[in-house]
Amino acid sequence: MNKKIILFALALIISVSCTGCWDRLEIEELGIIVGMAFDIAHHEDDKQSGDNDQENAVSSDEMEDMEEGNVKGNFKMTLQYVYPKSMGGESSGNSIPQEPYINIQSEGTTVLHLINDVYNVSSRVPRYDHLKTIVISEELARSYNLYKFLNAVMKHPEIPYTCVVVISDGPASSIFELEPDLEALPAFEVNSLARVVKYTANRPRYITFGTLARYMANNRSFAIQRVSCENGILKITGAAVIKAGEFKFAGWLNERETEGLNWLMSDAEGGILEVISEKTGEIVSCWVAKDDCKITPVIKDNKIDFKVEVEAEAIIVEDWAMSFNAIKQNYIKEIETYMVKEAEDIIKTTLNKIQKECKADVANFGRTVKNKYPELWKNIKDNWDEEFSKAEIDVKVKLNLRASARKVSK
Repeated sequence: MNKKIILFALALIISVSCTGCWDRLEIEELGIIVGMAFDIAHHEDDKQSGDNDQENAVSSDEMEDMEEGNVKGNFKMTLQYVYPKSMGGESSGNSIPQEPYINIQSEGTTVLHLINDVYNVSSRVPRYDHLKTIVISEELARSYNLYKFLNAVMKHPEIPYTCVVVISDGPASSIFELEPDLEALPAFEVNSLARVVKYTANRPRYITFGTLARYMANNRSFAIQRVSCENGILKITGAAVIKAGEFKFAGWLNERETEGLNWLMSDAEGGILEVISEKTGEIVSCWVAKDDCKITPVIKDNKIDFKVEVEAEAIIVEDWAMSFNAIKQNYIKEIETYMVKEAEDIIKTTLNKIQKECKADVANFGRTVKNKYPELWKNIKDNWDEEFSKAEIDVKVKLNLRASARKVSK
């Protein structure tokens, strides 16, 4: 009797386990998403004239709420889908386009609305596991609190925290419409460009979605890579400053200012310093091989100031003064003096931008205060960017310049 019961139980278990996955989705039914872009939606019929302007006018209270990022807006999300068969070179008539991707857009008043609306415009179930790039337009970042805006994306179980985030200086959706040069898809092209770390001192190091979430959770200002289109070509240079607290776009850093930021972050390796020799009037360029920046807070009369000390190594690579011998030590010392001044000018230009215009500590000065004066930090951390904007910062650069290892006679 016991054997019959055991056999019946085994048969029941086997029959249940062999029923398969009831909620399985075939690969043909999935929409593999590799890119996500966010913009503010604009429509021609939104532009009213005459009496309609008065009817649609935003009240002062509503305007204040918008500036604080507390109201719903009209947003547009662009998703870049992959066509696996096109990627593999297969084709079946006109059912699959030549391009290996397609961009699908949705609109809504919240991010959750945008994500849900995708089901209304796509016949494939969206999958975000392979997301590579998130692009946010400057207009949206300038108008809304990004921490609040991206809240639903951060909570999405499929969004990988390893994808790259960039800010576009135009419509974010337009970045996914450009023809990629080396990669198969625009989203891949942006991701690959962002992750290049060698010889890229004119932009900050790339930020992943996980790093972005951590900065916001810790209420930190930060610089994020700028993506743009120049003559139909994708380009990543410079940076957007996102200010803590309100988490809005506070300003652009151009290439020179971003280089200065990298000097402050000990990330100037691969950068270029160019000067004109006063004796010859010719250009001399050097490649930065290494830099190390030490930031020291100085407390005096209840005021926080800073000392910035940079030690760097650089190599003369290009010298247009062909009549001079760049191997001679006195000549190198002369050029070294010019290079030191140039490096200090670059750093000071950056400090003026982030302190006076953006009023955002994107160079981790606050962290040095926290480490050295933890009790003081507790009292000022909530208003740190304002305190940072008032600090006086002394900058000193020590440069070890040498001639190229490959000696060329002149």
